[in-house]
Amino acid sequence: MTNRILILGASGHIAHFAIEKLLKSTDDHLVLFTCHPQSLAEMDPERTTIFMGDTLSPDDLAQVMDNVNIVYANLSNPDIQQQAANIVAAMDQHQIKPLI
Repeated sequence: MTNRILILGASGHIAHFAIEKLLKSTDDHLVLFTCHPQSLAEMDPERTTIFMGDTLSPDDLAQVMDNVNIVYANLSNPDIQQQAANIVAAMDQHQIKPLI
């Protein structure tokens, strides 16, 4: 089964390693969510979708979670509590359970 994995904070340092590993060892499709898409290396459009957005925006999160079945949150900033609340609400709305 091919998963659609949403990676929040995809331009982060640790997310880079997760993206690399997932692309090499799975056939999953990665949805890369970042407010800095210019920081991402060129990606295979067959295996990745890049979405520019902000985890503080419930609308951005609701839009990006369509057809996703796993969420990986690579986030760190002073607004982490609000980000977490927004992420969980969007996941609940789309009935997504796995959160890494």
